[in-house]
Amino acid sequence: TLIDKYQPDTILTFGPDGRLYFTDPADYLPNDRRPGRLFVLEPDGTGDLLEEIPDAYANGIVAEPDGSIVWGESYERGVYRKRPGRPSEQIAQLPAGHIPDGLKIAHNGDLWITTVASGGVDHIRKDGTPVDFLEVGGTILNCAFGKGGKLFCCDMGPFDTSGAAMSGRLVEVELGVEGM
Repeated sequence: TLIDKYQPDTILTFGPDGRLYFTDPADYLPNDRRPGRLFVLEPDGTGDLLEEIPDAYANGIVAEPDGSIVWGESYERGVYRKRPGRPSEQIAQLPAGHIPDGLKIAHNGDLWITTVASGGVDHIRKDGTPVDFLEVGGTILNCAFGKGGKLFCCDMGPFDTSGAAMSGRLVEVELGVEGM
């Protein structure tokens, strides 16, 4: 299966068609960039490469109700939409220091993008128009909508290259916005 062949990052989403979509960013090597990939896995375990993107760190991914896939690219801080049967198109450019990681979609179609080095979550409209930045502090890797309009953000804690155990936290934010 594709899962056996590739080592996807833990970035995956189920689409409205019941298929599992995931990114394969390869290694994070800013000075020796590799192709990033978008894959789809069928319920029977077979799958396909949807797109290979040169010099890209394909990261967060979410499926929209119309079958489009939105994903983040961490090297250049872009947000892309892949419509069925078409190549990805950039819909947004995040500010300097806002490296996209996790990605979720709200009930109204807005995108909430955890940006690992910014200490928060970028909020953009479906068309890519920036709305706001939600500062939560820390090193935010991913998020998930909860009941009652809550957003839960995973903070891995201070980045430590010494090999010491990291101390993360789960941040709960009252947004008043429901997830898709």
